[in-house]
Formats: sequence, structure tokens, C-alpha cells
Amino acid sequence: MEKALQGLHLRHGLQAWGNGLGRSWPDLPPAVSATLAASVSNLEDRLRIVDALYIPTRSPNSLPDGAPTDHFGRFQSADALRHAVRSLTVSLLRWPEPEQILNQVRLGAAQAAAEHPGLERVALFGSDGRGDAGVGSDLDLLLSDADSSAASQ
Repeated sequence: MEKALQGLHLRHGLQAWGNGLGRSWPDLPPAVSATLAASVSNLEDRLRIVDALYIPTRSPNSLPDGAPTDHFGRFQSADALRHAVRSLTVSLLRWPEPEQILNQVRLGAAQAAAEHPGLERVALFGSDGRGDAGVGSDLDLLLSDADSSAASQ
């Protein structure tokens, strides 16, 4: 969700700083944030809950001591599941298979190439590129256009 929100910022010529979803979504253009808020009930509160669960498990020294599993138990897990992430069209009830991810990357790359003729290459890297992604892995893509290729030579 963090990457999707950052992508929306970039799409609108903005940059999102930090890890707080609850703080960064209102920085989107008003029409975009209003559309999101209208599509997801209690969006701001839900983003705060996600922040409270996500940031401590990803940021070093955010918990007093021990591992996140020492601080999150069944009650927190049950509460988190009540706020499961759902897209506007699909519920994410299971993690996609690697082939599904690669197929979606290929489709997205073809669509991006059609919309942006200068696009020369789309590269998949990180855990999905190596083939060892797991549940919760993010998707790392590098898009290269004619301008960026010339600058790197």
C-alpha cells in the first residue's frame, strides 16, 4: 500500500516523504484524495491503523525491545485482519503466484510502452527478479526511457 501511495504521488508530480500513510494521502491533489476517501470508508482511520501495525514492524528501534512478534499477538492480528487491504476491484485474500506477478508486469510494461513511446526497458529486480519473493514482498521495477539511457552512457 505504501508503494501504491508513493506511485500516486509520483504520477501527480509530487514526492511522498516518510512512512506515514495517514500523513501522506492528504498531500495528493484534492480530487485524487477525495476519490480515495469516497471509495474506502473511514480511509484516514484505516491508514492510521495500518501505520500503527506497519511502521513498528519495518523500522528498527521502533519497539522498546525484542522482535515484533514479542509485541503483536492474536488480538492485534485479528484487528489487523478486520482492516485487510482491498483494492477498489479485487480483495487480496491470498498472495499471487510468481507467474501471476510476472504476467501482470508484462501487461503493465506493454501498456506503459504504448502510452510512453520513449520507454525502452522495464526491468524487474529484487526478490521477484531473483525468484525468491514471499508473502508481503514488494515489487521492484526499473523503467528506462530514451532520455535516461542517454544520460547513463
